Amino acid sequence: MAALPALLFSGTWMLLFLRDQLGFIAMFSASSYYFSSEGDLQVGSAGVMEGVKLAHCTHFGSIALGSLLKAAISSVRYTVETLEEDNAVVQCLLSCVLGCVEGAIEMLDRTALANMAISGDSFCKSAWAGFMISLRHLSKFFYSQLVAGSLVGMGIFMIALLNTGFAFVIAQYAFNNDTDVTGLLPTAMLIGTGVVCFLSFLVSVALSSRFLGLFDEAVLATLQCVAIDMDFNNGHPKYGSASFQTNIQIILDRDVDTETKTTSY
Repeated sequence: MAALPALLFSGTWMLLFLRDQLGFIAMFSASSYYFSSEGDLQVGSAGVMEGVKLAHCTHFGSIALGSLLKAAISSVRYTVETLEEDNAVVQCLLSCVLGCVEGAIEMLDRTALANMAISGDSFCKSAWAGFMISLRHLSKFFYSQLVAGSLVGMGIFMIALLNTGFAFVIAQYAFNNDTDVTGLLPTAMLIGTGVVCFLSFLVSVALSSRFLGLFDEAVLATLQCVAIDMDFNNGHPKYGSASFQTNIQIILDRDVDTETKTTSY
């Protein structure tokens, strides 16, 4: 029995570590594409295999440290929630506080991975640098990640809905026959159809969340790239694809016009 908590903790750590490795590869690919592109002058490329190498060699320990912190706080929160405490209010407050700490560590870890993919620094240096960059560009980061999260959520919902619809059609009509059946068989077929649709929905949500979630990681890394690029080039990004340069220039011109109108008023 004593080995069970250690086994659960190590399993949680391993799953978080594998997820962070995959996220780091997506972040490195996005950042390498951004900084190797320079508008119409040069079309960049995403160093996916270089990201795989860095995730499994150079930054192996840093990624493991971040996932260890998340596994530790998750284990502490689970322990607090499962304890038989006489004072339910205190237990609820502790759970809420640990939930907030868990969310903060999750965000700090993702920020550290994004900055690590760009700068190549260690986990602690990348976490601090990423935090300061996010603090300077807080509003831009918030709205951009909100839009990206909304798109990812819509994509997950639509994929799950379509797959559930296909599963219903297959379960309802593909094996249908014209034999007149009575008794428990129609009820069993109806229950089976519901189970198939429910499992299809769960599997679709799980798989699409894993793959579409990489889009969210790439957005965070790209935001870090844009912020660093703007900080080093007087507010005007130098790198990025041609379409990005065109759209960011429109946004910057609109911001200048807004500031001019506000000052004149």
